[in-house]
Amino acid sequence: MNTLRNCLCAGKTLQTIALLGYLASYKGIWGPHLVIVPTSVIVNWETELKRFCPGLKALCYYGSAKRRKELRVGWTKVGLLTVSACRGTIA
Repeated sequence: MNTLRNCLCAGKTLQTIALLGYLASYKGIWGPHLVIVPTSVIVNWETELKRFCPGLKALCYYGSAKRRKELRVGWTKVGLLTVSACRGTIA
């Protein structure tokens, strides 16, 4: 099975951002969406989202337990894209 996870250097970030932009622009589905990425690429995700889909509102859900609790206030707003960082391996 050929999945985005298995394709190295396939532009997965841009493919996913393009899909989210398509859903918002053509289907009217603005979110909320949840994208889970490794902590090593979370800054890249924020940069690419602002560059290619500035109309999407992104919330970086990362930090201490107290900080994450503060971020969850208003989480159900339409049009909110949450980029969440993870540690370890996603199987």
